[in-house]
Amino acid sequence: MRHEWRSTRLIFGGIVIFYAVLGLGILSPHAVYSGDIGVKFVQARALAAHHFTSLDIPYPGAFLDPDRRFFPLRPPFVLAVGNETQAIFPTASAAIQAAAVTVGGVRGMIVVTLLAGLAIIYATAKMAEPGLGPYVLLAIGLAGPLWFYAISGFEHAPAVACGAAAFVCAMRLSGPKAALFAGALLGVGAIQRDEVLLLTPGLLIVLWLRARRWQPLARAIVATVAVVIAAAWVDVSWFGRPPAAHLRHAVHLLQGSWIGSEPGADLPSLAPFTMRERYETVIQYWLLGYGNSTVIALYAGGLAAALLWWRARGTSIGILAWLIAVVALAAIDLHEVVTAPKWLAGMQRVSPYFIFALLPGPSGVERSGWMRGAVLLTTLAYVALAYAGVDTTGGKSLGPRLLLPLFPMLTVASIASIRDYLGAAARTDRWIGHIGVLLVAMTAAIHMCGTVPAYVARNRDDASAVSAVASAPERIVVSDDMFTAQLLMPLYFRKIIFLADTPPGASQLGAKMEEQRVSGLVLVARGDTPSVALPPLRLTKVEHKGRFVIQHWRRE
Repeated sequence: MRHEWRSTRLIFGGIVIFYAVLGLGILSPHAVYSGDIGVKFVQARALAAHHFTSLDIPYPGAFLDPDRRFFPLRPPFVLAVGNETQAIFPTASAAIQAAAVTVGGVRGMIVVTLLAGLAIIYATAKMAEPGLGPYVLLAIGLAGPLWFYAISGFEHAPAVACGAAAFVCAMRLSGPKAALFAGALLGVGAIQRDEVLLLTPGLLIVLWLRARRWQPLARAIVATVAVVIAAAWVDVSWFGRPPAAHLRHAVHLLQGSWIGSEPGADLPSLAPFTMRERYETVIQYWLLGYGNSTVIALYAGGLAAALLWWRARGTSIGILAWLIAVVALAAIDLHEVVTAPKWLAGMQRVSPYFIFALLPGPSGVERSGWMRGAVLLTTLAYVALAYAGVDTTGGKSLGPRLLLPLFPMLTVASIASIRDYLGAAARTDRWIGHIGVLLVAMTAAIHMCGTVPAYVARNRDDASAVSAVASAPERIVVSDDMFTAQLLMPLYFRKIIFLADTPPGASQLGAKMEEQRVSGLVLVARGDTPSVALPPLRLTKVEHKGRFVIQHWRRE
C-alpha cells in the first residue's frame, strides 16, 4: 500500500509538470484552438467588466459601425436579449472563467482548465480499485485525449471534473450526504456542459447498486434538479436571458418545450438531424472514428462471433484473434500520427484500450464488486440518450469531446479488466491481458508522439498570425469569415475587429473606412487569398503566417 501511494504521488506529480509546461510554457496564449473558445473568452471578459451584473458583449467598433452590420460575432454563437448581445454558451462557464481571464487573459482560461484536468485525474484515481491507482493515473493522464482539454481553455475539463467527482461521491462516500453531494456535483457539471446531464442514469445506477434503496436516488435527483433550476433562475432573473439557452439551441427535443420562447430573446436553433446523420455522428464520428460502414460491420460482426464462441465453447481464443485485429488498426494510426502528426476522431481511435471495458471476465477470475457493470450501463444509457437528442457533431476536436464525461469511468473499468486478464490462469487470457497493456502503451505513444506535436505545431502557426496582427500598427482588423474572426478573439479588447464576409459588404466597409478617413487596416483570412476585397482602399502588403494570409490596406 505504501509503495502504491508513493508511485501514485510520483506519477501524478509528473503529469502535473507535463501539463503545466505544455499548457503554460510551450503553447502560446495568443492562439485558441477553436472559435468557440474565442467567443467564451470574450463573454467571460465582458461578464467581469460588468462586475457580474450583465452578459452584454461590448462592441469596440460601434463608433464606426453603429448599426452593427460588421459585428464579428454572429448567431448561432450569440443571441440577442433585448438590447444586449450575449454568447449562447452557458453562463456558469463564463462565471467560472471571468476572474481568470481578467487577470491572465487566455492564459488564465488555461490555468482554470489545467486545474480542472488535474482534478479529473485525481477523481479517476479515487475510483480505482486498490492497487490500480498508478496505472489508472498513467492511462487517464497520458493514454488519452485529456491532456488537450486540460490545456486548451475549453470548459469541458471543469464540467467533466464535476461529473467525475459526482461518481467518486456515489462510489466511495457513505451516509445520506453522499447522494446529495453526488447530485449537486453532477448539477454543477451540467450547468457548464449540457452533456454532463447524460450521466444522470449512470449515477443513479451506481447509487442503487451500492444501497439497494430508493432514498439515495431521490436525494441525488433533488440535488441535481435544484442546481439546474437555480442556474436557470439566475439566467432569467439576473441576466434576462432564456434558461438553458445552449441546450435548447443544440437539442431539437427541447425546442418548443415547456420553457418556451421568452419575449425579447432571439434564440437560434439547429436543424434536427436525420437518422442517417445521427448514425454518422454518434457511431462513426464519436464512438469509433471510422467513416467506413463496411469496416465497422466487419469488426462488429467479428466481436459478436468471438463473444458467441466464448459463450458456447468457454474459450477466449476468438476474443484474442479479434483483439489482434484491433491492435492492427491502432498500429496503423500510430504509424500515421508519428510520421505525420495529426488529430484523430472517435473514442476507439484515441483510447483503443477502452474496448476492455466491454469484454467479459476471464475464466476462473471472479470480478470484484459491481463497478464495471455500472460503467457499462452508464455508457449505454449515455450513448442512447445522445443518439436520441443529438443535432450537432460538436465540430472537429481531439476525440469525441461530447463523450468526454465517460472517459474517467471507462478508464477505470478498462484498466481493471486488463489486470484481471493478466492474472488469469489460462494462457490465452493472459495473452489478452498483454494485448491490453500493449494497447495502453500504443495509445500513450499515439498522443505523446502524434497528437501533442500536431497541436504544438498548429498552435505555433496560428500564434504567429495572431501575433503579427497584434503587433501591426493598424488598429482595425477585418475578417472575411465568421470562424476566422472567432480565432482572432484574443485581440477583441485590443483591436477593433469587423466581419465582412461578402464582397458587397466588404466594399461597403471599405467605403465606410474611406469616409471615416481611416488611414489603414488589416484583412485576415485563412487560405492563400481572402474571399473579399476592400475598395476603394489600396492593398499595400501581404503576409503569409501559417494557414493565414494577412493583407494590409491603406487609404489612397
